[in-house]
Formats: sequence, structure tokens, C-alpha cells
Amino acid sequence: MKVGASTKPTYGSKATRLSPLSQAGDGEIVVLDEQGVSRFELLQRFQRDRKGALIYYVFDLLYLNGADLTDVPLERRREQGIEFFRAARQQK
Repeated sequence: MKVGASTKPTYGSKATRLSPLSQAGDGEIVVLDEQGVSRFELLQRFQRDRKGALIYYVFDLLYLNGADLTDVPLERRREQGIEFFRAARQQK
């Protein structure tokens, strides 16, 4: 999974620097308004208007460093996801 891979402007996530083979997550892309609230209508108009903050929320980690995590209990996958993205945030 590679976030922000496009000929269009990238959206500033450090996750864009991760190897696409290092993890695969299940999530959704949302656009947040000025108050930080997800607004579906902003997502529908984002390509045209470029208003709001485009965010990819990962809510489940399915693969990590070549390991299939789909049989791992959800709480453990969540812990591994938090650890993975915390480490990624510290990368420069």
C-alpha cells in the first residue's frame, strides 16, 4: 500500500515514505474540515476544490513485513499497527 502515490500533489503523510511491501492496512480516506470533522461532501469535491485535509485512517493492519496478520487477534494487530506507525513517524 502506498499512500499519496499519484501525479497529483502529495498530501504530506510520512506514510508515503514507507515501502509499499512493508505493510498493508485496511482503512479509509477522509477529508477533514477546519474543525477536524470528517465530511463526505468535502471528499467528493476534493479533487476539484482542494479544500480540507485529506487523511488516510488505517483501522486494521493486515500484513506487516511479509507476515500475514489476518489470523492474529484484532487487539494484537492494533498494537502492532500502533508500533509500526509510531516508528514510521520517527523516520526522517
